Amino acid sequence: MILLGIIIVFGMIKVIFAIIIGISHAVISSVDDKIATSTSHNTTPFRADMSGLEYEQYCANVLEKYEYSNISITQTTGDQGVDILAQKDGIKWGFQCKHYSSPVGNKAIQEVYAGASYYKCLKAAVITNNNYTKSAYELANQLNVVLMKCDSSGLKVLN
Repeated sequence: MILLGIIIVFGMIKVIFAIIIGISHAVISSVDDKIATSTSHNTTPFRADMSGLEYEQYCANVLEKYEYSNISITQTTGDQGVDILAQKDGIKWGFQCKHYSSPVGNKAIQEVYAGASYYKCLKAAVITNNNYTKSAYELANQLNVVLMKCDSSGLKVLN
């Protein structure tokens, strides 16, 4: 009889323990879901009147669609010339985003080149909704900085 009582008590402990573990797992899953939701990229459609920050979010979303992973947007100030960090095919990329009404010049290429080195990226790119000056193309080609255009039609490599 005592043995039966001990077995029943251990059985109840096992059930209680399983319930506690189940609740803990549910709570952890819920927290994980909230973190994933809060760090996911905005799916705002492209607009000509976007702010710089909105354009960075838009570009991050587009990069995700083009199979870049581990995408993160750097802090607004002190980003060292890189707005977005991402990986593709095991290569770490640094992106400078420029939502401009006129062609992008050399300064953006210089910034992303330095910033990519700071963040230890193997590739650097500038993304704009516009185009680039002739001088920007020349400098980017010399420094192996990729020039991209990102707008409502998608992402294109220009050099």
